[in-house]
Amino acid sequence: MATGAIVAGTLLAGTVLSTVGQIRAARARRQQAEAQAALKREQGEEILKRAELNVREVARQGQVLKGRQIGGFAKGGVELRGSAMTVLEDTAIRIAQKQRNIRYQAEWEASRLNREAGIESALGVQLEKAGMYQAGGTLLGGLGSAAAAGDRFGLFDGGSGGGGGKNA
Repeated sequence: MATGAIVAGTLLAGTVLSTVGQIRAARARRQQAEAQAALKREQGEEILKRAELNVREVARQGQVLKGRQIGGFAKGGVELRGSAMTVLEDTAIRIAQKQRNIRYQAEWEASRLNREAGIESALGVQLEKAGMYQAGGTLLGGLGSAAAAGDRFGLFDGGSGGGGGKNA
C-alpha cells in the first residue's frame, strides 16, 4: 500500500510540475510574440520619423538647388520668366514628387510592419491557448495515470467505503 501511495504521489507531483512548466512556457511564448509585435510597431514608427527627416533634407537640398539655379540665371543675365521659370517650376515639382515618394515608401513599410505586428500578437494568443490545452492534457493524463497506479496497488480498496475500486 505504501508503495502504491509513493507511485501515485510521484505521478501526481510529476504531472503538476509538467503542467506548471507547460503553462509558464505558453505564457512565455505569448510574451515573446508580444515583444516581437512591439518591436515591429516601434520599427514602423521609426521609419516614419526617418522619412520626415529625409523629406526635410530633400526640401533643404531643393532650396539650395533653386538658389543655384536663380544665381546662375542672374549671372547669365537671364530674367526669371519664360524658360527660366519653367526650369524652377520643374525643379519644385521634382522636389515635391521626391518628398511624396519618400513618404509613400515609409508609410507602406510602416503599414507592413504593423500588419506583421498584428500577426505576431495573434500568433502569441494562439500559442498560449495551445500550451494551455497541452497543459490540460498533461494534467488529465497524469491524474489518470496516478489513479490507475493507485488502483493497481489497491489504494482505493476498502477503507472508508467511498469511492469505487475493485471491491466496490
